[in-house]
Amino acid sequence: MCDVRPDPISALDAVAITGTPDEVIPRLRELADLGIENFVLPIATKHPDAVINTLAGKVMPYMG
Repeated sequence: MCDVRPDPISALDAVAITGTPDEVIPRLRELADLGIENFVLPIATKHPDAVINTLAGKVMPYMG
Protein backbone atom coordinates (compact mmCIF):
# COMPACT_ATOMS: atom_id res chain seq x y z
CA MET A 1 0.00 0.00 0.00
CA CYS A 2 1.33 3.42 -0.95
CA ASP A 3 1.34 6.30 1.56
CA VAL A 4 0.01 9.37 -0.30
CA ARG A 5 -0.10 11.73 2.66
CA PRO A 6 1.95 14.87 2.14
CA ASP A 7 5.01 15.57 4.19
CA PRO A 8 3.75 17.80 7.07
CA ILE A 9 6.43 20.43 6.46
CA SER A 10 5.68 20.59 2.73
CA ALA A 11 1.97 20.88 3.48
CA LEU A 12 2.62 23.73 5.92
CA ASP A 13 4.85 25.52 3.41
CA ALA A 14 2.04 25.39 0.86
CA VAL A 15 -0.33 27.41 3.06
CA ALA A 16 1.83 29.31 5.53
CA ILE A 17 5.03 31.29 5.79
CA THR A 18 6.94 30.47 8.93
CA GLY A 19 10.45 30.91 10.21
CA THR A 20 12.97 33.53 11.13
CA PRO A 21 13.00 36.91 9.39
CA ASP A 22 15.84 35.66 7.18
CA GLU A 23 13.67 32.71 6.14
CA VAL A 24 10.44 34.67 5.74
CA ILE A 25 11.71 37.62 3.68
CA PRO A 26 12.66 35.63 0.54
CA ARG A 27 9.31 33.81 0.52
CA LEU A 28 7.33 37.05 0.90
CA ARG A 29 9.42 38.65 -1.86
CA GLU A 30 8.80 35.67 -4.12
CA LEU A 31 5.06 36.03 -3.64
CA ALA A 32 5.23 39.80 -4.12
CA ASP A 33 7.10 39.24 -7.39
CA LEU A 34 4.17 37.10 -8.51
CA GLY A 35 1.88 40.08 -7.97
CA ILE A 36 0.52 39.38 -4.51
CA GLU A 37 0.09 42.71 -2.78
CA ASN A 38 -1.66 41.81 0.48
CA PHE A 39 -1.01 39.15 3.07
CA VAL A 40 -3.11 37.89 5.96
CA LEU A 41 -0.97 37.51 9.04
CA PRO A 42 -2.82 35.57 11.73
CA ILE A 43 -0.74 35.73 14.87
CA ALA A 44 -1.72 32.88 17.17
CA THR A 45 0.34 33.49 20.26
CA LYS A 46 -0.09 34.77 23.78
CA HIS A 47 2.42 37.54 22.99
CA PRO A 48 1.43 39.06 19.64
CA ASP A 49 3.34 42.28 20.31
CA ALA A 50 6.67 40.45 19.97
CA VAL A 51 5.65 39.02 16.59
CA ILE A 52 4.30 42.36 15.38
CA ASN A 53 7.49 44.14 16.47
CA THR A 54 9.63 41.56 14.67
CA LEU A 55 7.57 41.93 11.49
CA ALA A 56 7.72 45.71 11.67
CA GLY A 57 11.40 45.97 12.50
CA LYS A 58 13.03 43.02 10.77
CA VAL A 59 10.78 42.01 7.86
CA MET A 60 8.83 44.96 6.48
CA PRO A 61 11.88 47.21 5.90
CA TYR A 62 13.12 44.64 3.38
CA MET A 63 9.86 44.33 1.46
CA GLY A 64 10.40 47.47 -0.60
